[in-house]
Amino acid sequence: MGIRAVSTPLPSGPQHGQPAWEQLADQLAPRLLSRGLLTRGDLDALHDLWRAGYCTGFGPLMVSVWGRRPFDGGS
Repeated sequence: MGIRAVSTPLPSGPQHGQPAWEQLADQLAPRLLSRGLLTRGDLDALHDLWRAGYCTGFGPLMVSVWGRRPFDGGS
């Protein structure tokens, strides 16, 4: 059996567009804000950090697994 996982670093900053993590934060923000898990200031700080170009995030994780079923004696 084998496994391999690959992810791509995504640099932040206006020259790179809006990274996936920033978009995800925007999608989750209403629920996180309503449950008190995130403040508007936290969300604004995240956007400021991404736009300033100080961060690197990770893109989607691709996981591949392969192998074969053990021989069971022919049953």
